[in-house]
Amino acid sequence: MDMEVLGTAVHPGPLPAAAAPSAPRDWQDVLDYIATHLDDDLGTRALARAACLDPDRFTQLFSAAVGIPPHRYVACKRLERARRQLLMS
Repeated sequence: MDMEVLGTAVHPGPLPAAAAPSAPRDWQDVLDYIATHLDDDLGTRALARAACLDPDRFTQLFSAAVGIPPHRYVACKRLERARRQLLMS
């Protein structure tokens, strides 16, 4: 299911790995990490550390691969989860 936030579609499906050799081999692993740690600190530094990258480089590669910056993606996922919880209550 695609999600649209502020006119930007977020596609949670498989993502192509960035061409740079320092990029995570599978961006899906990063997205899975985010999905399973939504209650944790998911700031850029924490995500970059989990991906073994410099925060600036991580942000650059994530934005290129996903289409939006990591902080915005995390916010979208948290809002999506909150919306589901409200619908189920």
